[in-house]
Amino acid sequence: RRFDLATGRPLRERKLDMGSVTSLVPLGGGRILVVGLATADLHAQPIAFTLDDAFEPKKIELPIRGGNPSMVFPRAVRVGDGVVITGAGLPLSVYDSKDFSVRNTLDTAIGWSNVAARGEILLAERNRSLKRFDLSTNGQRDLGYGVATQLVVGDGADIYRVARDSRRIAELARADKTTTKPPGENHAVHAYDGKRFLTTRRNELRIHELPSGEIKKRLSLEEGVHLSALTVNGTRAVVANGGVVRVIDLETGEITPKTPGARQGHYIAVGNDGVVLAADSKLAWTVAGSKVTATESFAKDHQIEAVRSTDPRHYVTAKNRNET
Repeated sequence: RRFDLATGRPLRERKLDMGSVTSLVPLGGGRILVVGLATADLHAQPIAFTLDDAFEPKKIELPIRGGNPSMVFPRAVRVGDGVVITGAGLPLSVYDSKDFSVRNTLDTAIGWSNVAARGEILLAERNRSLKRFDLSTNGQRDLGYGVATQLVVGDGADIYRVARDSRRIAELARADKTTTKPPGENHAVHAYDGKRFLTTRRNELRIHELPSGEIKKRLSLEEGVHLSALTVNGTRAVVANGGVVRVIDLETGEITPKTPGARQGHYIAVGNDGVVLAADSKLAWTVAGSKVTATESFAKDHQIEAVRSTDPRHYVTAKNRNET
């Protein structure tokens, strides 16, 4: 679907003969590259289409070879003025963005998965091995092992988050081939403008400077509600937080909207007078009719464990899980 961002209304819609969509890449001139799995089977082959400005589809013939050892989710990314498409049975190749002929094959091994690019630099992962390719020099560099979950190409350093040895860790790989960890605990890493990158931890969004990785700005959203999705467009970040889609101006720190989202109660009790008490692990609130009439939050060392089913004005908290 294509949406009008001013109104949120869908403008065009096209159902494609494929199992799932894993990547959407704007190609310019109203064209969009759509990449995904051919069927609902997670071991299915990759499939790709282009959509023109009228949303008319055209299937791309991909040079798929057999013998891939495991399921691989297809990905696509712009690199230079070409396109890289990965997936089961595909070598790591750069395609012409107009006719999708193969321009250059960077690695003949098949089964590449997650990719990220900026300019002529490409990060790609295959079989728990992460590599950096410089298309301008044909240079390659190994960045270690692990299943990549986020990849970011920056000025003077690349940032990635990988699953390694049963842990998820973020690392900075600098141009001088030194590798360090960004400060703080990071749940996710995201691209910004090449000179900076973003990390998230619970309900906090942080802006880091490159190549040092130093945190330059912290932006907090609704307390106790984790960021569940994020994308960056210019100096704005669009996040999902507490069931609400918010826009953050990364330069000024302004957040729109500022109002909290609807909370999801883990516990609930209804009194004889119709008053409802709902609670999650950190907040309790009462509802009379359709209005919230009172709220109460708790310190970090307390956690709500239960509410009484017969009286919505009473609830039980636990401190350090052993004191009520």
